[in-house]
This record gives sequence, C-alpha cells and structure tokens, in this order.
Amino acid sequence: MTMHETVNRRYAELQSLLVAAFGAEGRGIIEMLRNVEDRLSPKLAWELRSIGHIRNQVVHEGLEEVPRYFEPLCKEAAATLKQLKAEKVKKPKTSPKSKPTVKKSAKPKSAQSPAKRAQSAKRAPAKRKTRRIP
Repeated sequence: MTMHETVNRRYAELQSLLVAAFGAEGRGIIEMLRNVEDRLSPKLAWELRSIGHIRNQVVHEGLEEVPRYFEPLCKEAAATLKQLKAEKVKKPKTSPKSKPTVKKSAKPKSAQSPAKRAQSAKRAPAKRKTRRIP
C-alpha cells in the first residue's frame, strides 16, 4: 500500500468516526472539526487538525515523506473518538424534570385598569392588509 493510500485510509476512518460520534458535517476533517469543536477536548482538536493538515500536504502539495508521528497520532485520535462514541451510547437518556406549574388567576379585561387596557392595545399587532392581484 502506498503512502498516499495509507494516509487517505486513516483520514477516512477518522472522518467516519467524527460523523458517527458527533454528527459532524463538512467536506473534510478540518471543516467537521469546526462544526463540533466545542464538544471536543483541545488536545483531540489539535490532533485532528494536525492530521488534516498532513493529509492535505500529501494529497495537494505532494509531500514526499509523512512525519513519523502521523501513524501514532491517527491511532490515538481514533481511540479517543471511539471511546467518546462508546460513552455517548452508554449514557442513559434521562427525561427532563418538569417544573412545577403555577396557576395564574386570570383577570377579566373589565377588571383591568384603563391604563393597562391601553398598554395591551398598543402591543397588539396591526392587521396586515392583503392585496388581491387580479
């Protein structure tokens, strides 16, 4: 397998993990990372961004030799993403606690003061006039 194929295979694996774990959207790892960066650790974000830059150099700029740290970096990032995905699946969904409702006593409009009635009348949106086209 050539260096180009190896880099692209690792890159595709990480892309699919980002989509599966976080529902990331984008055309590449860097775009996907921007989409979900707030949910990732700074270290993982740095790793993915580095992998994306190396892959882009190999594919678009003809980088002849991949740095030695590329493979371990990919493996570490993939392991972290798999772990985050597994934690996300294991986490039970809890129903949101409902807030106790407070019943408000409704005042009839006639019981409101004239100033309150004038205020509420000002807030009411005006009806739009629709124009018929013949």
